[in-house]
Amino acid sequence: MKSTTAKLAASAALVLMTASIVSIAVSDDKANERSGSRAAQLSERFKELDVDRDSHLSQLELGSQLFEFLNTDDNERVTLPEVLGVLRTKGFDAIQKVANEAEAEVATSATQVSSVANAAPVRQGPKRLIAGDHGVGRLLPDLPLTDIDGQAFSLGSYQDKVALVIAFTNTSCPICKKYTPSLAAIESDYAKQNVAFLFVNPTSSDKLEAIRSVIADNELEGHYVRDDKLKLASALSASHTTDVFVLDAKRTVIYRGAVDDQYGFGYAIDQPRVEYLKAALDAMIAG
Repeated sequence: MKSTTAKLAASAALVLMTASIVSIAVSDDKANERSGSRAAQLSERFKELDVDRDSHLSQLELGSQLFEFLNTDDNERVTLPEVLGVLRTKGFDAIQKVANEAEAEVATSATQVSSVANAAPVRQGPKRLIAGDHGVGRLLPDLPLTDIDGQAFSLGSYQDKVALVIAFTNTSCPICKKYTPSLAAIESDYAKQNVAFLFVNPTSSDKLEAIRSVIADNELEGHYVRDDKLKLASALSASHTTDVFVLDAKRTVIYRGAVDDQYGFGYAIDQPRVEYLKAALDAMIAG
């Protein structure tokens, strides 16, 4: 079970984000009831709250009070149609009241979290899994790809490399933003050891300008591919925008997992304690 501290930390971040759903709706209501615009804005906010990109919001992503209020289907998830339905039938004031109550509760909880954060173990970081159940050992086909600059290549193009790191990322996920500099540093450090990087963005709503800005700011060197149709994500069975895969020269998946344990859902530590990606690369280089 996840620790109470980790749940409080996650809720503290996400409920505060969720409260902005109400402010968007209210401001749009004052702007002559532009229902089309409101739906578009709510859809965008829903995507931001959907941390694991599975097209629904869990209780952990939404916070318990708002989850119970919006979960009209009485199941384990809240969908965008449910949110829009509640906004339409119960009104903004009702949601505002629930959001305010949730925010007040979280503010109190956050104070408690901060007082024990140093002593509390990390419970929402990387978890050890059975490698074979998550694609390790799988041989990938020579998928044709095109990067954001229009350059065509394929996974087979890396057959002269010791390893290929395929890093899923985007410009909107908070954890992705934190890990991009780490990926850039590892890419730079291992380039001299014949390791290549391929950055894959599966989030269709990310703007090209934002992507180019991230590439420039972090000096990313590898191909950057938009995977809007989830071709690569499906081939690798990727499930999170922070998933990292390591392939050998024959396109066999050697590693799947996290970069390290520095950042996770609802927590961050000053320095990583375990550098998983580096360890996998070092093992491959050592033979």
